[in-house]
Amino acid sequence: MDRDDRLFQSMMNNMHSEDPITTLVALIGELRNEQKRMADTMDSRTKQVDEIDRKIDALSNESNERHMQILNAFPSSDIDGHRRYHEAVIKRIELRNDIVRDCLKRAAQVGFIGSLIWLCKAVFFYTKGSP
Repeated sequence: MDRDDRLFQSMMNNMHSEDPITTLVALIGELRNEQKRMADTMDSRTKQVDEIDRKIDALSNESNERHMQILNAFPSSDIDGHRRYHEAVIKRIELRNDIVRDCLKRAAQVGFIGSLIWLCKAVFFYTKGSP
């Protein structure tokens, strides 16, 4: 049985046992008590909501501050431009690595061919007898 049912049951019991004025006064007293209880509950809930609002505002402010710190970390707050810059730097490094790799391959090929020529020349002079 909830609070409203108990109040109604109390009202019905009082109506049969007492005169109507006494019953009415008792009911008004119970209603005032119920209003006070509801007002206290409402105040408590309002305080809780206010506290939650303060916490949300604090978190929102903290989030905004961090967002601004992140934006200020990039030149002119241009996050996309910063990303493109790093992509360009990476492409330049990859290109340089490709060029160095090709140069080393060519040097190895030329060195191998040069070694073969030198070896052939050495064998030729050795077999001929004079340099």
